[in-house]
Parts: sequence; structure tokens; C-alpha cells
Amino acid sequence: MTWIKVGTAVATMGLVALVSCTPDTPPIVASTDDVDVFARTVLNSVQARSIAQSREYCGYIFLTTDGGMAATAPRAGQEDYCDLPAPAANVIASYHTHGGYSDVYDNEVPSLDDMRGDIETGIDGYISTPGGRLWLIDHELRIARQLCRAPCVITDPNDNPDDAGYVPRSFTLEALEARFD
Repeated sequence: MTWIKVGTAVATMGLVALVSCTPDTPPIVASTDDVDVFARTVLNSVQARSIAQSREYCGYIFLTTDGGMAATAPRAGQEDYCDLPAPAANVIASYHTHGGYSDVYDNEVPSLDDMRGDIETGIDGYISTPGGRLWLIDHELRIARQLCRAPCVITDPNDNPDDAGYVPRSFTLEALEARFD
């Protein structure tokens, strides 16, 4: 089984232990056909828990058999990453939070692992940050762009906006690599 690692820390992708969602955990069903709006709703629904626990939560957005959209139940990760199994054929995007504010990480932008993972997997990715930003990684264009600036999702009351410095509206993979060099 292949696993996808998404996270705020730069690390290698690899095999990890299986962490399963319980079979009786129902998916989150969309009440819209706009994947950006749905992703924001899903991320906002788990954002407070992610911040309070200072850990990432992740999952997938997928197409249902009747043509609708749904999301898997959020999977708890660690402070700086969250592991997902390889996506099924009906998956259209991943989603994950960046947990609570930390002065150790560049909380307000996607990590290199975030961007590389979505590009390699061939699906888009949505990320919420402790400062309240929402990012979309477009795997085909190989860019990350803010769908909305802070505070468009729940924010961490301990967030320090000055720590993030200037946060551009978008990044190419090369620009993100330069930020982390």
C-alpha cells in the first residue's frame, strides 16, 4: 500500500503505519457542487480541534456514486504532518489543516511536502492555516494559491501574524523551494 505524507515539515515520503478511520464514521456530504466552497467548509469544521490539539488533520474529497461530493472523516496526524493512504480513483482532492500556531514552522504557507505530495499524487490539495488562510495546491499548474486571506477560516488566538512575514498570494514550486532554502 502506498501512503501520502502531507505536512508542514520537510521530510521524505515513505511507508508508515496504518491509521484507519472507523468503518462506522460516515463521510461529510457536500451541500454544494463547488469544491472550493466545500473544502473550506470541511476545513473550517475541523480547524478549532486542530488548533486546540496542535496537530494536523487530513482527509480526501471524493465524488460519490450519484455524482455528488463528499469528504472522508478527518484523520488525526501529528504536529507537523498527517498521513493518508493512496487515494482511490474517485478522489478529487486532499485536505489538511496546519494545526496550531508554532514559531518553529512556516505555518502560513504550504510546505514543500504538501506541494510535492499533491503534484506526485496527481490531485489538488486544500490547506487551512492557524492564521486563517485557505490555500489550494493545483497539481496540474504546479502552483499554490490562496483562495482567501486571513481570516477566512477559524484562526488560532495565539497566532502571531508578524512571525509569518510577507505571505504572497501564490507560489510556484520553485518559489516555495526558494522560501525554504
